[in-house]
Amino acid sequence: MRRIVLGIASFLVAANAFEQTHVVTATALVNMTMKPTMGLTTGRDLTFGFVVQGVTSIYVDPITGGNSAAYFSLSAPPNTPVTVTFSSGVLSDGSNSIAFNGALSGGPSTTQNQSSQLTSGNTITTNSSGEYYFWAGGTANLSPTQPIGTYVGSFVLTIAY
Repeated sequence: MRRIVLGIASFLVAANAFEQTHVVTATALVNMTMKPTMGLTTGRDLTFGFVVQGVTSIYVDPITGGNSAAYFSLSAPPNTPVTVTFSSGVLSDGSNSIAFNGALSGGPSTTQNQSSQLTSGNTITTNSSGEYYFWAGGTANLSPTQPIGTYVGSFVLTIAY
Protein backbone atom coordinates (compact mmCIF):
# COMPACT_ATOMS: atom_id res chain seq x y z
CA MET A 1 0.00 0.00 0.00
CA ARG A 2 2.87 2.27 0.71
CA ARG A 3 4.14 1.80 -2.78
CA ILE A 4 0.85 2.81 -4.37
CA VAL A 5 0.66 6.08 -2.41
CA LEU A 6 4.27 6.95 -3.32
CA GLY A 7 3.54 6.10 -6.94
CA ILE A 8 0.52 8.42 -7.04
CA ALA A 9 2.52 11.22 -5.35
CA SER A 10 5.36 10.78 -7.84
CA PHE A 11 2.89 10.93 -10.73
CA LEU A 12 1.37 14.20 -9.42
CA VAL A 13 4.81 15.83 -9.01
CA ALA A 14 5.82 14.73 -12.51
CA ALA A 15 2.54 16.08 -14.01
CA ASN A 16 3.07 19.49 -12.35
CA ALA A 17 6.63 19.67 -13.68
CA PHE A 18 5.30 19.58 -17.27
CA GLU A 19 2.60 22.20 -16.67
CA GLN A 20 3.87 25.61 -17.89
CA THR A 21 2.42 29.11 -18.05
CA HIS A 22 2.60 30.85 -21.44
CA VAL A 23 3.17 34.64 -21.42
CA VAL A 24 3.18 36.80 -24.53
CA THR A 25 4.41 40.40 -24.48
CA ALA A 26 4.30 43.19 -27.09
CA THR A 27 5.87 46.62 -26.90
CA ALA A 28 4.75 49.86 -28.58
CA LEU A 29 6.81 53.00 -28.86
CA VAL A 30 5.43 56.15 -27.27
CA ASN A 31 5.91 59.28 -29.41
CA MET A 32 5.37 62.92 -28.56
CA THR A 33 6.28 66.05 -30.47
CA MET A 34 6.63 69.22 -28.44
CA LYS A 35 5.64 72.35 -30.35
CA PRO A 36 7.00 75.74 -29.42
CA THR A 37 4.47 78.03 -27.82
CA MET A 38 2.69 80.61 -29.86
CA GLY A 39 2.46 84.26 -28.86
CA LEU A 40 0.21 87.05 -30.10
CA THR A 41 1.00 90.60 -29.01
CA THR A 42 -1.02 93.79 -29.42
CA GLY A 43 1.30 96.60 -30.44
CA ARG A 44 -1.29 99.33 -31.02
CA ASP A 45 -5.04 99.82 -30.58
CA LEU A 46 -7.51 100.75 -33.32
CA THR A 47 -8.68 104.36 -33.18
CA PHE A 48 -11.28 106.21 -35.22
CA GLY A 49 -10.17 109.48 -33.62
CA PHE A 50 -12.56 112.41 -33.29
CA VAL A 51 -15.80 112.14 -35.27
CA VAL A 52 -18.32 114.96 -35.61
CA GLN A 53 -22.03 114.41 -35.11
CA GLY A 54 -23.81 113.86 -38.43
CA VAL A 55 -21.22 111.45 -39.85
CA THR A 56 -22.93 108.11 -40.59
CA SER A 57 -19.93 105.91 -41.36
CA ILE A 58 -16.24 105.97 -40.68
CA TYR A 59 -13.67 103.48 -41.98
CA VAL A 60 -10.09 102.66 -41.06
CA ASP A 61 -8.44 100.59 -43.80
CA PRO A 62 -6.16 97.95 -42.24
CA ILE A 63 -3.75 98.22 -45.21
CA THR A 64 -3.53 102.00 -45.61
CA GLY A 65 -4.81 103.18 -42.21
CA GLY A 66 -1.36 103.84 -40.78
CA ASN A 67 -1.30 104.47 -37.04
CA SER A 68 -5.10 104.44 -36.81
CA ALA A 69 -5.12 100.68 -37.48
CA ALA A 70 -4.49 98.26 -34.63
CA TYR A 71 -1.26 96.28 -34.89
CA PHE A 72 -0.57 92.70 -33.78
CA SER A 73 2.48 90.46 -34.09
CA LEU A 74 2.43 86.67 -34.02
CA SER A 75 5.34 84.43 -33.08
CA ALA A 76 4.97 80.71 -33.73
CA PRO A 77 7.00 77.85 -35.18
CA PRO A 78 8.54 78.70 -38.60
CA ASN A 79 6.41 78.00 -41.68
CA THR A 80 3.40 76.98 -39.60
CA PRO A 81 -0.12 77.21 -41.04
CA VAL A 82 -2.55 78.83 -38.61
CA THR A 83 -6.23 79.76 -38.80
CA VAL A 84 -7.11 83.40 -38.23
CA THR A 85 -10.49 84.54 -36.90
CA PHE A 86 -11.59 87.99 -35.80
CA SER A 87 -14.67 89.74 -34.56
CA SER A 88 -17.09 92.48 -35.33
CA GLY A 89 -19.14 93.93 -32.55
CA VAL A 90 -20.45 97.00 -30.87
CA LEU A 91 -18.87 100.19 -29.59
CA SER A 92 -20.60 101.60 -26.54
CA ASP A 93 -20.49 104.67 -24.30
CA GLY A 94 -22.38 102.77 -21.60
CA SER A 95 -25.82 103.91 -22.78
CA ASN A 96 -25.59 104.13 -26.56
CA SER A 97 -24.02 101.86 -29.14
CA ILE A 98 -22.47 101.92 -32.59
CA ALA A 99 -22.23 98.85 -34.86
CA PHE A 100 -18.65 97.92 -35.72
CA ASN A 101 -17.56 95.62 -38.58
CA GLY A 102 -13.93 94.54 -38.25
CA ALA A 103 -11.46 94.28 -41.12
CA LEU A 104 -8.02 92.65 -41.04
CA SER A 105 -4.91 92.51 -43.17
CA GLY A 106 -1.72 90.58 -42.62
CA GLY A 107 1.64 89.66 -44.01
CA PRO A 108 5.00 88.06 -43.27
CA SER A 109 6.77 91.44 -42.98
CA THR A 110 6.26 94.51 -40.79
CA THR A 111 5.33 96.66 -43.81
CA GLN A 112 1.65 97.49 -43.39
CA ASN A 113 0.98 98.69 -46.96
CA GLN A 114 2.33 95.37 -48.30
CA SER A 115 -0.14 93.33 -46.24
CA SER A 116 -3.12 91.52 -47.78
CA GLN A 117 -6.78 91.68 -46.80
CA LEU A 118 -7.83 88.65 -44.72
CA THR A 119 -11.24 87.12 -44.10
CA SER A 120 -12.15 85.58 -40.77
CA GLY A 121 -11.41 81.86 -41.07
CA ASN A 122 -8.45 82.29 -43.46
CA THR A 123 -5.38 80.10 -43.05
CA ILE A 124 -2.03 81.86 -43.24
CA THR A 125 1.53 80.54 -42.87
CA THR A 126 4.17 82.11 -40.64
CA ASN A 127 7.41 83.16 -42.28
CA SER A 128 10.70 81.24 -41.98
CA SER A 129 11.36 83.00 -38.67
CA GLY A 130 7.93 82.01 -37.31
CA GLU A 131 6.49 85.54 -37.52
CA TYR A 132 3.38 87.11 -39.05
CA TYR A 133 1.98 90.62 -38.67
CA PHE A 134 -1.61 91.89 -38.62
CA TRP A 135 -3.35 95.26 -38.90
CA ALA A 136 -6.97 95.72 -37.87
CA GLY A 137 -9.39 98.34 -39.02
CA GLY A 138 -13.05 98.36 -39.84
CA THR A 139 -16.21 100.38 -40.24
CA ALA A 140 -18.25 102.10 -37.55
CA ASN A 141 -21.85 102.79 -38.62
CA LEU A 142 -23.31 105.75 -36.73
CA SER A 143 -26.69 107.38 -36.55
CA PRO A 144 -26.73 110.95 -37.94
CA THR A 145 -27.89 111.99 -34.45
CA GLN A 146 -25.47 109.73 -32.58
CA PRO A 147 -25.20 111.00 -29.01
CA ILE A 148 -21.90 112.67 -28.17
CA GLY A 149 -19.59 110.55 -26.02
CA THR A 150 -16.58 108.26 -25.94
CA TYR A 151 -17.39 104.88 -27.46
CA VAL A 152 -15.23 101.81 -26.83
CA GLY A 153 -15.35 98.17 -27.83
CA SER A 154 -13.02 95.28 -28.62
CA PHE A 155 -11.48 93.80 -31.72
CA VAL A 156 -10.68 90.18 -30.89
CA LEU A 157 -8.08 88.40 -33.03
CA THR A 158 -7.75 84.64 -32.49
CA ILE A 159 -5.02 82.40 -33.91
CA ALA A 160 -5.32 78.61 -33.80
CA TYR A 161 -2.95 75.83 -34.90
